[in-house]
Amino acid sequence: MPRKIETWEPEEEFWKVMPEGISGNDVNGLGEEEMRRPSPFFWHTPDLHPFGVLQGYVFQNFFGPEDSGPIMKAFRYEPGKPEPDTNPPPVDVATEKVDKTAAEFTAAVKEFALNNDADIVGVAALTPDMVYEGFEIKEKYSTKLYSKTEQNELMSILNSSNKYETFVNNLN
Repeated sequence: MPRKIETWEPEEEFWKVMPEGISGNDVNGLGEEEMRRPSPFFWHTPDLHPFGVLQGYVFQNFFGPEDSGPIMKAFRYEPGKPEPDTNPPPVDVATEKVDKTAAEFTAAVKEFALNNDADIVGVAALTPDMVYEGFEIKEKYSTKLYSKTEQNELMSILNSSNKYETFVNNLN
């Protein structure tokens, strides 16, 4: 049966900014036998990986030259510099300590999240191999909440004629 859709090929300009002699597989350690921490990659600052020029090209191609700067800045975190504060204000520390096991806290977090719009919840103890080379995370656990609504919002951004404005509106 013949293909209904042609195979996509990137524009010639893409290949001009693609670094020679290295691939994402090299950075990610494809074929390596030893376990190691992940290397910084595409969403990190350009100076931390060999794909910085390509990263700028992709962001400009996706968001347009005038909007790509703020978007690139929002997605980047530089070691040693304060992380951009995109979180809600912290809540006060509880006055009373709750004595529960990790399993009990995990169950409580999952129950709360699933009853408040999360569709999937994961909790894992953080280990150094989960953190990118050159970065340190002092927290003991990682929690990921996923909502189908998030996916719908993301798709609305990708399908928008003004991606930057839609992206910023979804941050608020």
